[in-house]
Amino acid sequence: MTISHLHSVAPAAGPIDPARAQRAARDLLLALGADLTDENLRETPRRMAETYAELLTPLPFTATTFPNDEGYDELVVARDIHFHSLCEHHLLPFHGVAHVGYLPGERIVGLS
Repeated sequence: MTISHLHSVAPAAGPIDPARAQRAARDLLLALGADLTDENLRETPRRMAETYAELLTPLPFTATTFPNDEGYDELVVARDIHFHSLCEHHLLPFHGVAHVGYLPGERIVGLS
């Protein structure tokens, strides 16, 4: 089971502008002293823009619950939920594993 962008940078306020993002990536790399005429770096601004556009576009997620018709009252545990996100301070990726446990009430959470 995977949950993406558990705590991520807020979604874009408007549509992503790929050309502008590529220019910004190019400007950043040049400001950092990168030689964009180097064959290995020539396409890096495009790759950066595409990567960040993908990482900053959260996947839709809707929590589903079901009536607890069977009257379950014991601890429900879902383990090893893989997630990934971006650090909103550095825009660097991180990943991890989460574990969720809860005591069901009138409804049960669909975690599969």
